[in-house]
Amino acid sequence: NGAAASFEEEITCETPRNDQNGLVIYTDFVANRRAAKAAMYFMRRNETDTQNISEFGLNGFCGHYADLCQSLGVALGLPVDTAGQQVATHLSQFGNPYCAQRGSRDITWNDDCSAVSNEVSAAPLQDGSDWMAPSEFYQMSVPIPETVN
Repeated sequence: NGAAASFEEEITCETPRNDQNGLVIYTDFVANRRAAKAAMYFMRRNETDTQNISEFGLNGFCGHYADLCQSLGVALGLPVDTAGQQVATHLSQFGNPYCAQRGSRDITWNDDCSAVSNEVSAAPLQDGSDWMAPSEFYQMSVPIPETVN
């Protein structure tokens, strides 16, 4: 549950979140001692369901949120007239799932780990249809006990 970039105004850690800059990030994974297969999804906090969450990976980010894609590109110093397209092109290569192999720092995108572990490759990721919607998730509050602080 974080804040996205904003083209019109600077966003800091103190900037209040709203429906335009608030993002909820979901992660799903399966793993064994050899590899981990995972997926990451980014949704604005005002999305009301996760029925089509598989469309909200990094490779679909700019298709859903062109304004945030543009803002990200400008924040990275890209020319305003091509910033969104450059970010979209770059992010398009990061499709779910991705694979992390034990002993390696490399992540391979669009990879179900089949070259590393048949067990992990065969295990399904959840479809997300029963996950809590971003519009509900961002409003959750989990109190941290004093003893943990």
